[in-house]
Amino acid sequence: MSAKQTQPIVIKQEHLSEAHEMWKNLPGWYITDQVLAMAQENFSSNTSRDCVLLKVVLLDGLYATNVRFHGLDTVVAHVVAVFERKPHLAGRQVVQELAGVQVKDKQVNLVSFASKYVHFFHDSSVPLADQYAALALTRHFRQPNVRAGDWMKDYCLQYCAKIDELLQASNVSSTAQELDHYLWLAGNWITFQEQGKKARINKELKESFKREDIAQRAKATFGKLLK
Repeated sequence: MSAKQTQPIVIKQEHLSEAHEMWKNLPGWYITDQVLAMAQENFSSNTSRDCVLLKVVLLDGLYATNVRFHGLDTVVAHVVAVFERKPHLAGRQVVQELAGVQVKDKQVNLVSFASKYVHFFHDSSVPLADQYAALALTRHFRQPNVRAGDWMKDYCLQYCAKIDELLQASNVSSTAQELDHYLWLAGNWITFQEQGKKARINKELKESFKREDIAQRAKATFGKLLK
C-alpha cells in the first residue's frame, strides 16, 4: 500500500463548522445537552451519591448508555469511588478508569457512558465515544472492515489516539464538542446511507437526513467517508 493510501481522509475546518450548524438545528439534541448542563450546575458533586445518581440516570435516559442493564447502584458506587480516589486522575485517564465497572463476577467496559459522564460532568475537553463516532473514525482511516467497537475498547491508547492522529493530519482547530458533533453526525449519516430504512438511528436525525437541503449539506460534508 502506498504512503498516499495510508493517509487518513482529513477533516476540513468548514466541515467541522457545517456539522456544528447542522447539530444546532436538531432541537431535541440541543435541549438534551442543555439539560445535562443544568444538572452539572445544580448537582456538581461527583462524590455525593445522590448527585451522581441523578446525573447517571439523566445521562442514561437521554443518551441510552445502557447503564441500567448493569445495575444503577453498582455504577453509581463505582463513579463515586473513582472520583474519591487520590491522587486525582487527569481527564482521559478518568474516562479509562470509569469505563471499567465490576458487575458481579465480570468486568464490563462502559466506554460510551464513561466518556459522556466525564465530558458533561467533569472535563468538557475529553472526546466523547460512541459507535457512530467510532464508525466515522474507521472511515477516515480508510478501514471500513474494522468493527467500530474495536477502537473503543481502549479509550486512551486506541480511540483517543486515532482522534489525535486525525486532528494532527487535518491541521484543524476543534473543541471536543465540535469534533463530537462532526463524528456523530458523520457516523449516523453513513449508517443511514448504507442501511436506508433499516438504519437504527435517532428518529429526529433520520427525518432530518430525508430533507433535500440537509441531504445535500451532509453529502458535501461526509460524502468522502462512504465505502
